[in-house]
Amino acid sequence: MVPSFGQLSRSWSGRVGIVVGAGVLGLGVGAFAAAAVGLVKAVVSRPVLVSKAMEMGAKRVVVVPASTKGDDGQVREVEEGGSDGDVKILGVLFDMDGTLVETFGIWATLLDACAKEMGYKDGVDREAYRGVFGQPMEKNVEVFMPGADVSAVTAYCNAHYGEYLDQLQVLDGALEAVDAAVALFGSRVGLVTNCPAAITQLILQAAKLESTFSVVACSGAEAVPATQMLSPRASGARKLRGKPHTDMLDYAAAQLGLDTSECLMVGDTRYDMLAGEAAGCVTVAVEPSPLAHVQLAGIEEFGAWLRHRPRTAGE
Repeated sequence: MVPSFGQLSRSWSGRVGIVVGAGVLGLGVGAFAAAAVGLVKAVVSRPVLVSKAMEMGAKRVVVVPASTKGDDGQVREVEEGGSDGDVKILGVLFDMDGTLVETFGIWATLLDACAKEMGYKDGVDREAYRGVFGQPMEKNVEVFMPGADVSAVTAYCNAHYGEYLDQLQVLDGALEAVDAAVALFGSRVGLVTNCPAAITQLILQAAKLESTFSVVACSGAEAVPATQMLSPRASGARKLRGKPHTDMLDYAAAQLGLDTSECLMVGDTRYDMLAGEAAGCVTVAVEPSPLAHVQLAGIEEFGAWLRHRPRTAGE
């Protein structure tokens, strides 16, 4: 039986109560420490819903597989019925850097070299950059190269990223996670990334994901006319702004024929979670985040989590 949001939230509270209770009842430092270690292991070993999940109460996340309707319009392969209180998910939007591929080292080195090339002698401090990794390019320029031209920095990165491509790492479980999404939702799977389009193409090719996503939305890329978009949030935008703005999510969902409220937003940074929350997605974090509706220990858990969602037919 798949637990509901409410049940998982209560089980989390119960584990906290057990640890605190052990200390209060005087079971000793050793017992208390053992209980605390048990709590940490429980948190890491399986998906646990954190603060944002409380807002969803006892609602279940149920999925509407692409296979639920055949060419004749008849419902097929529905495993479990849904209810009016369910959150029905019809597609997935993945972040890229830090979610599917490990690129922090590449970006830290590349931006440092770019800054020094442009006369910023201190370059980019690696630890300072770690704190803002995943933000749009214009924010990187604002923080580390104030006054520099964003297009010039982007052009430098586009020209030199390939020199570091041998350092690219596909995260364990990433390909399986995307495969699980495609197996369930078919063509209703997209990518939304703050990475420039030219570099995104390089990364997807290197990771063997270039033909996987039905739509790829990159920060700064041209948007379709606002009249073609399902959501008014990007109305009037000539270019797609990076996360935490919702432009890319609105665009990608529209191209998939969905509303953002029918999508999972899977990511690793607060920018992913903030954009997903603002767009109305169910947010899934693969790094610790108090902003997520669903917290996983890593992308390697996503496939199993998705396969164990209850399923229902569409409207």
